[in-house]
Amino acid sequence: MKIADGTFLQLTTPNWAQTRPIYKKLSDEFHILLDAYNITLDVEKKVMLDHLILGIDAVDKCIDEITDQYTRNAVCEDLILFLEDANKELSHECIDNDLSDFMAILKQIVMYLNIEKRFIGAVRTIFYYTEMKRHVKKRSALIEYVSLEGRATAELPLSIMSVDPQHKFAKFFTTLCMLMGIMDLIVDARSDYKLKYISVRPNLVLHFRLIYILVISGIKMIFQFPQPFKFIGYCLRFSRQLIAEANTDKNK
Repeated sequence: MKIADGTFLQLTTPNWAQTRPIYKKLSDEFHILLDAYNITLDVEKKVMLDHLILGIDAVDKCIDEITDQYTRNAVCEDLILFLEDANKELSHECIDNDLSDFMAILKQIVMYLNIEKRFIGAVRTIFYYTEMKRHVKKRSALIEYVSLEGRATAELPLSIMSVDPQHKFAKFFTTLCMLMGIMDLIVDARSDYKLKYISVRPNLVLHFRLIYILVISGIKMIFQFPQPFKFIGYCLRFSRQLIAEANTDKNK
């Protein structure tokens, strides 16, 4: 697999040991969503998506551990410049070797597929909304940014799969990623507030609005999905896994 710079793409077997079980589950059951839309992934693209999942998790962990905005912005910019090939190496001291390795793989994938504009544009958007979530004081603004962050996140795998944004699956998956962000906030709002990932204090009103969005949009998606009962099962399994992980984190 030759990259634009003349080197060859070498994808290692993804190592799931250091990531959340729900991410491995996302990888294992992704075919359920694709099969309903008659989309088939070859082995190469599947491995690319697995590395994307691991890379997203590694970036999230790095950014979450940084307490000041200036440093977070500097790290995000370093990551973007590296993906753009403006910087040949990652230089910020907050970026450890593991994250560097993940980013090197993602950079190769992006260059190999020639998706720099779409992929990196989505990364910039995600970084922006992730940071904005930390500062907004209004519930409506927080919910909006969580939704937009989720929608932008969908662009990363869609770009790797070369799925047009107007394709039925792309529209469905984009809404699903938005709802995953909403579900995450329902489960993690209190801990996110304590850790200063968000500035809106969680209360019944916030949770009611989030649950309302989840239920109403979720029902619409069930009827949009070509195999509704499979989608219901898919959602129930992921909900159980997400809640179980949240309870595990609370007991640590």
